[in-house]
Amino acid sequence: MAERILIEFKRDRRIVAVTDFRIDPDERGVILDGETSAFPRGFRLSVTPADPVTEERVRRVRQRLDWRSPRSFRLNMSRQGHRLQLEGVDPKALPAGRYNIEFRLSGIGFKKSISKNQRISEGGKLDLTFEEKQPKRRFDLNTPLSEFDDETKNILQASQLDGKRADRWIQPNVRHRDQRKACLMNILAKLAVVPSRHERLNRFVRNVFFAEMDRIYAEVAPDFFEIVKQRFLDKDVKVHSTHKRLLSRIPGSPDDYKLESYREKRATGSLQVIGAVPKNGRDVAFVDIDIDKANPGFDLARFFIHFGHLFDPRKTNHLTLRKKIAAQTGDFLYYDGVKV
Repeated sequence: MAERILIEFKRDRRIVAVTDFRIDPDERGVILDGETSAFPRGFRLSVTPADPVTEERVRRVRQRLDWRSPRSFRLNMSRQGHRLQLEGVDPKALPAGRYNIEFRLSGIGFKKSISKNQRISEGGKLDLTFEEKQPKRRFDLNTPLSEFDDETKNILQASQLDGKRADRWIQPNVRHRDQRKACLMNILAKLAVVPSRHERLNRFVRNVFFAEMDRIYAEVAPDFFEIVKQRFLDKDVKVHSTHKRLLSRIPGSPDDYKLESYREKRATGSLQVIGAVPKNGRDVAFVDIDIDKANPGFDLARFFIHFGHLFDPRKTNHLTLRKKIAAQTGDFLYYDGVKV
């Protein structure tokens, strides 16, 4: 058997299973614990020789396989049970030896992300465990569902996230989803007060089918987007490519829709709505909704803050935005970001 590396993830000493691994151009990465209503988590992997003997073995592999770059070290990745499996591109392409291995995963910080001087025996395997470190804040509902406003309650009961009805999904039992839950609740709270508390947008949201750490995707009635366009949001000149990923999660061809982006006139905590409006005039539309820390149209300094977010793989932590969102939404925000 060829040499291989097996990686598992834990939180609070319990295994967090790898339930899928995708290499599609639009959705590439690791899916943990059935998080199908979010993009796969991106990762960074580094495997480097830890001693001169291993370095020489790796150099010979590079030479044999004609890897031009001295930093190239190619591995095949797959899912093996609840773990990730790394193997050479052929049976001899991951030579036995000692390695330093670094693994980073989007949205999850590990207690220790680098394992040094790890030995892989001839024909053997190396088992590695990366344990999530305790977050600084956790998501905690502070209001029973029965006391939510009717529109928010209806949206949650009509929505499916990671195979669960959303009013059950937000319960505080799966901690590594806390940032996603906070994002969902922050956005639903904003939709309950814009353009005003008397004509709030959440009346036109049919369901939420995607909840990332920094955005949600929702199916809405056409009136939703008409209010967005006519009443209170400014139109963006250009739709950034990040938002075009919405088209991979909705029915039909991307050519069936026209994308338009609108943004709230607010210095901090500004609502952004990107609509995929059907060209055939159907009575449904889809939206990508997020909340920016800063509106890039407000001033030059805040523009650069936003510009940095677009190219930084780290996503906005909505748990830390709670205080600002609460100041805008009041009693429509139904959770606390509790310090651990």
